[in-house]
Amino acid sequence: MNIQEILSQYSISMDVIIPYIVEWGTKIILAILTIFIGFKIVWYMQKAFKKLMDMRDYDPMIESFISSLVGGLLKIMIFISAAGVLWVKTDSFVAMIAAAGFAIGMALSGTLQNFASGLIIVMFKPFKIWDYVELDNLGGTVDSIQIFNTIMLTPDKKTIVVPNSQITSSALINFSEQTQRRVDMEIGISYSDDIKKAQEILQEIAKEDSRIDSTKDVLSGVKTLWDNAVIIAFRFYVDTEQYWATWYDVTEKVKLRFDKEWINFPFPQREVHVINENESKEQ
Repeated sequence: MNIQEILSQYSISMDVIIPYIVEWGTKIILAILTIFIGFKIVWYMQKAFKKLMDMRDYDPMIESFISSLVGGLLKIMIFISAAGVLWVKTDSFVAMIAAAGFAIGMALSGTLQNFASGLIIVMFKPFKIWDYVELDNLGGTVDSIQIFNTIMLTPDKKTIVVPNSQITSSALINFSEQTQRRVDMEIGISYSDDIKKAQEILQEIAKEDSRIDSTKDVLSGVKTLWDNAVIIAFRFYVDTEQYWATWYDVTEKVKLRFDKEWINFPFPQREVHVINENESKEQ
C-alpha cells in the first residue's frame, strides 16, 4: 500500500495508518538508539584503549592514530547496523558502498592521500606527540595524529588542523628533536662605542648564566656594519626547554649592562641639510 492510498483512507479509518506509524516509529527510535548507544560504546572503548596504551607505555603517536582509525571503522559499522534496524538489507547496503567505492575514492583522492600520509608519519616518526614543529610558517606543539589530520596547538592556545599530506610533502622543522638549541642574537651598538668592551660584557653575561652551556664556545663577534650601527653576533647553546626563557633574560641583561657601561643602542637616523634661499641665490 502506497502513501496515496493510506492518505485517501485516513479520513475513513485510523486502523490503516496507525500500524504504519507504530511500525516505522519503532524502527526509527531503535535506529537512533543504536547510533546513540553505539557511539557511547565506541567512546568508552577508545577511552579504555588509551588507558591501556598508557599503562603499557606505548608511543602516544601510534596510540592517537590507531584510536582514531578504529573509532572511525566502528562508527561505520554502527551506521550499517542502524540501517539494518530500518530493514534496509545490509548486504545490498554494503554492496552499494563497494560499488561506489571507486567513484568515492576518485572524489576523495586528497582524503585518501591524507590517510596514507598518516600511516607514513606513524611509521617513520618525523616528530612525536608534544614536539614543537614548524611547517609552512605554521608553528605549534603536536597534540594528536588522526586518520586524516594532525592537530597542533600554538603557544597562545589556538588549534591548527594540518592535513597529513601537507606534512609529508613539505619541509618540516622539529625544534624538540635535539636536547639543545643555539640562541642566535644580533645586538647593535654605535660606531663610537668600544667593540671589544661590548664583547667582554656579552661573554661575562654568558658565564654568569648557568643555563648557558659552558662546555661549548660562546661566540661574540662583529657580523656586519650597518649604516648607523655595528652589529655584533651573540651565539650560545641552551637546553631546548630553556630556549625562550634564556633569550628573554639575556636580552634584558644586555640592555641593563650596556646602559650601565654607557654603550649605546643606535636607532635609525636621517641627516637633513637646509639650504638658505638667499645663500643659494648668491651662489
